[in-house]
Amino acid sequence: GSGGAGTLILGAGSTLRVAGGLTESALGQIVFAGGVIDPSSTVNDATNPVMASSVFDAGAQITNNGTYSIDSGATLTINAPVINGTGGIFNIGSGAAGLIMNAASVGAGQTIAFTDASGMLTLGTDAATGTPALAGFAGTIAAFQAGDQLTIHGESIASAGVNGSVLNLFGAGGKPLGQLTFSSNAGAVAASSQFSVACFA
Repeated sequence: GSGGAGTLILGAGSTLRVAGGLTESALGQIVFAGGVIDPSSTVNDATNPVMASSVFDAGAQITNNGTYSIDSGATLTINAPVINGTGGIFNIGSGAAGLIMNAASVGAGQTIAFTDASGMLTLGTDAATGTPALAGFAGTIAAFQAGDQLTIHGESIASAGVNGSVLNLFGAGGKPLGQLTFSSNAGAVAASSQFSVACFA
């Protein structure tokens, strides 16, 4: 679809194959109620609820200028080489909601926002290249707190360092692997508890 109003419900067990790109205007939405959607690329300006665990496959990229709101107990798995856009939000709701990002690059215009102390964020790897999402992650992680879970695939993390609101992650011998920016120092410190960490002012 492109530009118009309307609601598309992606039901449990369903697969929606889109030959080209998919554009979601601010007037419409996709309700993720299970199943798989796989456009070649997506431009999202809408607010999309994720009511049940669903998979979003995009062969090229997802340009997210809107919101994906993940409900209690649901997980949204995104398989896309590039996730970019301006003002995009992935809201991880209360009650053990989760987001899995299998991407080589997540742009600075994206915010992953937690709601309570039971959310789960997994930074995976791009399926095509094997590139870890950590290496190309430039988004902001908001409202992370003790009890939330951060899982990183594709890297062996030996240590970490907190500098302000930035969590720096290192491999063997102090090799820099990547960094994650949080909305506050408290969020970075809470996330660092899942790794061996040194804190700096």
